[in-house]
Amino acid sequence: MYPNYGKWIRNKVHGTKQGEMTISQYFSKLSRLWQELEYYQDFQADYTGDAGKLQKLIEKEWVYDFLASLNNEYDHIRVQVHGKTPFPSLEQAYSYV
Repeated sequence: MYPNYGKWIRNKVHGTKQGEMTISQYFSKLSRLWQELEYYQDFQADYTGDAGKLQKLIEKEWVYDFLASLNNEYDHIRVQVHGKTPFPSLEQAYSYV
């Protein structure tokens, strides 16, 4: 789905941890990486519905990325968000934190 540089960015996303950053700084850093990753995406949808489904899948992956590397003090929020039905959007997940 991603060329080599895209894979490098994806690894950088996975390696990004909140650490000493505020939630806002952490989210902004991930957002910049996700935006760059989107640029290198090489998926071509055959049908309009495919593009929408792919975008939902990508956004869900971003929610997981965001939640996975939050500091441990946010474990309870991570559990709450994972238990939501329907699964929350990225903006909703950010607002819970």
